[in-house]
Amino acid sequence: MNNKVIISPGAKIKALGTIDKPIQFMPIAPDWDIPVGIEINADDSGGYAGEFKYCLFGTQIIGINTPLLSFNNCTFKNPMMIEIGGLFPNPVKGSMKNSIVARGNMGGMDREIGYLYNLNVSYSLVPVGYKGTGEGIIWDYENFDWETQVKPSSTSPCINAGDPYDTTDPDGTRKDIGVYYFSLNDAVRVPQNYATIQEAIDAAKMTQTKVVIVSSGVYTENLTLPYGVRLMGESEVNKPIIVGTQPQTNIISIIEDWASQNTCLIENFRIERNGENKTGRVISTGNNVKLLLKNIDFDNCNNNEAVIYKDLFSSLNLYKINFNNNSNNGTLIYINYSGWSELRNLIKDCSFNNNNQNDSLINFLGDNTWEEFKNIINGNVFSNNSASALITCNTLYEFFNEISSSLLIERSIFNNNINTAIKSDLYSRINIESSTFYSNVPPAERLNFLINDNTRLRIRNVIIWDSTVSFTKSPASEASINYSDFNCAVP
Repeated sequence: MNNKVIISPGAKIKALGTIDKPIQFMPIAPDWDIPVGIEINADDSGGYAGEFKYCLFGTQIIGINTPLLSFNNCTFKNPMMIEIGGLFPNPVKGSMKNSIVARGNMGGMDREIGYLYNLNVSYSLVPVGYKGTGEGIIWDYENFDWETQVKPSSTSPCINAGDPYDTTDPDGTRKDIGVYYFSLNDAVRVPQNYATIQEAIDAAKMTQTKVVIVSSGVYTENLTLPYGVRLMGESEVNKPIIVGTQPQTNIISIIEDWASQNTCLIENFRIERNGENKTGRVISTGNNVKLLLKNIDFDNCNNNEAVIYKDLFSSLNLYKINFNNNSNNGTLIYINYSGWSELRNLIKDCSFNNNNQNDSLINFLGDNTWEEFKNIINGNVFSNNSASALITCNTLYEFFNEISSSLLIERSIFNNNINTAIKSDLYSRINIESSTFYSNVPPAERLNFLINDNTRLRIRNVIIWDSTVSFTKSPASEASINYSDFNCAVP
């Protein structure tokens, strides 16, 4: 391999950059076709063979004899790694924190990350599908612009997402993920600069920073948020509260963006809204918008058409969203998706508690796709809810039906819910993997899984415990079932 740096057994490498002067391990020429690598050999001492801090890598990390390594505020950039065996082609061990290993892209193919799974990863952005369970993991779900992750833009999910117990960034805020940080010193603040959130949004969209920071308090407003703007509560704990003023309209409307398909980001808020006769939405996107919501509580949102409504040709990414005590809604999350769009939708590490008498908690509607899993529900908890069906999926057309799945539900817990858990209609394809259903008691019809029409349902490594379980399918539908554990009647 060309341009390889070799760390011999017994030697150690310490590359300790700073936030002002990061260290770069990059190709000699600006040509990503030149393979570059750092080979680190372990010895018998058991100590760290490599320590990296504030480093930007365009290289492979090649471990020999499983070296112990640590990475802190590092960014791995080179998409060429897909061609040369992966980011970590050999076993390694150690830790990674506050770092970016983004998906990368070359010819539409995902980067091969190799033995990243051997590291104890926390508070980092990693490729979609990463199975680690460390704190603060964000999936790079291809909706985020890779170049802005290297030097983040205002709507990067990496801002203020690092270890909260680490030292702060120079602007005094929580540490960012990656080798570079995004200064919030020039953010527009409420109420310090403007009395209302909407006035601050209108001012921020004309600035370079494009960030609005809202102090704790109660704000009675309906908002319009343009693409490219970050709206954030100042406190992650004492969140500012937004209460809508007009029950039949949207609390927050995201403007369509047919020109550039930019991202909007909203984080650290509590939102309440009482609608009328299931009309209006709490948050609603236009077309061609990438919307990321983080650390938001939706409490006592009642009688709405939808709490979150995502329109066609947009994407929705939800992280650590809490839905509590929301009743009599059409649905809590409505996702209208298209197989012709490259964008995907992710609901990750969210909780749904005590939401009652809704038509559904999550409703997917779209056509089928040529790619697997355009919609993913990962690491969520559903407790003490009632709805006609907790999760529904309606795929309207039969395009690509033999090679793709509409929805993946994995690593999720369903506890003490009433009525149908999963309902699939028309041409939907659903996978349920590594999830647990316990103490769920459907009513007289005794349904837990309901698959209608020409749908396909695959259940793998699922635990069903202390539940009143039944399974109903139409003659044209298909189901493949593998339980890892159960103590009740199962189909």
